[in-house]
Amino acid sequence: MTDEKQLVRQRAGILMDEGKMEEAGELLKSIERNIPDDSKHRHSQDFLQGIVGVRIRELMAEYKTTEYDLVRETQIPKSTFEYMLSGRTANPSYQNIIKLADFFGVSTDYFRR
Repeated sequence: MTDEKQLVRQRAGILMDEGKMEEAGELLKSIERNIPDDSKHRHSQDFLQGIVGVRIRELMAEYKTTEYDLVRETQIPKSTFEYMLSGRTANPSYQNIIKLADFFGVSTDYFRR
């Protein structure tokens, strides 16, 4: 990942912490738009990592739940959950996405939009 993309992700994280989920999501989407067409497929998983974190934070805010409650109820290891939130996980496991979707009552596709 380039330094520029890292800075964009850091800025998106700050926006999420401030509760500005839509703005953070748009910022992360801008990363995808700026990747040349021939490399989009290769980087699509990298882009989705950030989206998963944005979606989790949106749902946490909507349902007024804490990281502690979410980790306890879903049985996702705390370190794994933190990596998912930050977008640093190499590949969010489908099992963990299912646990989150079940907890919040959404489809697994919600985490890919």
